[in-house]
Amino acid sequence: MRLWQVACQLFLAAAALGQSAGPVADHAYVGWNVLEVVSSPVTLEEFGRPGRVNILSFNRKTATTVVAVARDELPHFVQKLTENGLGFQTQVQDLSRLLLPALTYDQTRTIPKGDATFERYMQYEEIVSYLEELPAKHPDRVRLEEVGRSNEDRPIHLITINKSSNSRKAEKPVIFIEGGAHAREWVSPASALYLVERLLESPSLLRNAEWRVVPLLNPDGYVYSWNHDRLWRKNRAPSTDPECFGVDLNRNFDFHWGEAGSSTRPCSFVYQGPQPFSEPETRALRDAVLEAQHRIKAYLSLHSYGQMFLYPWGFTAAANHSNTEELVKMAE
Repeated sequence: MRLWQVACQLFLAAAALGQSAGPVADHAYVGWNVLEVVSSPVTLEEFGRPGRVNILSFNRKTATTVVAVARDELPHFVQKLTENGLGFQTQVQDLSRLLLPALTYDQTRTIPKGDATFERYMQYEEIVSYLEELPAKHPDRVRLEEVGRSNEDRPIHLITINKSSNSRKAEKPVIFIEGGAHAREWVSPASALYLVERLLESPSLLRNAEWRVVPLLNPDGYVYSWNHDRLWRKNRAPSTDPECFGVDLNRNFDFHWGEAGSSTRPCSFVYQGPQPFSEPETRALRDAVLEAQHRIKAYLSLHSYGQMFLYPWGFTAAANHSNTEELVKMAE
């Protein structure tokens, strides 16, 4: 399946899930074209003005990038592609036709306080309500804690699911899962919450492991993607450029910080931040991982889209991880 087809399926899936992705955003992407280009995403981002080019996905295996380009930016952008000898195909001529059906939230389709739904994406307040009710519903298996606060002072929650939620010293291996680092990837926190539900329905999965889940690492960006810009990716931290907000949380960790696939420009969709762990969200995740580091046997970060399993290392294509063979086997 081609990447642009996966993209279309992702966007249309939001519409299929009850046409419930929230109020119509300020940025509806009317007239934006979606192109598939044989190029790296950082190169393409530099071909257009800030805010007029939006990188959707990059496939390292095929070296192709799916990029959305504003109608008024398109002639200049195509000219740059031609000048640099970069081949491309136009896959979508009006992105809003895919997004708008999913940007009209049916206010009558509410869910009871503390419940979850997987027939549509949940608003931020619904997610928080669900999380806050979990310990009361499952006192013997669930512990909920706040491991930090976002840039805009929203809580970052960690759910611990175990056979006995009060036995913090139990020496079970830990499986750590994190979702919602990139704001626009709504299926990521939805998948994390779906997993929580399935774990609570299957006590056998708790027998030999403790599960720790951060379902929504980037709450500020998530809210912004509902209310203002459906394709917003970063957090909402101010930068040295008054017109550009946000750090790509996935580029803000200290391991090989600032190397391949990141940018020093605050307007970039992969802006790495002024320094490693500059963001309260990444610091919260770091501390939550370090607290259980000696027991963590598996770590999974949920993203979309692309239908891929990615395993270390991401900063280089040359180096092999010591567990590469095992990782490949698990992915397969």
